[in-house]
Amino acid sequence: AHTHLEIRPKGTSKTSLDISEFTGIPNKIGTYECDKEVRSMTAEEKHTYAVKCACDVEDKCGLSKDTVKWLWTYRFSEDLFIKLAEHIK
Repeated sequence: AHTHLEIRPKGTSKTSLDISEFTGIPNKIGTYECDKEVRSMTAEEKHTYAVKCACDVEDKCGLSKDTVKWLWTYRFSEDLFIKLAEHIK
């Protein structure tokens, strides 16, 4: 199983961005290390921070609430939202 995530800037239907180009997460099977600050958080702190990041990603990328809800089902969703939020600031 895998997750395919494509981001399209608001108002566009044909232009998409390859997330691997700006997140640093390779578009292949593997793992990545999150920032040292995030690694030092407790599980509860990390989850709270990931929720904030998910809201930021939703707002700035124009994602629907259903899309964000679906992304939360992804095994590494906290890391995904944190990494995406870092790159859309």
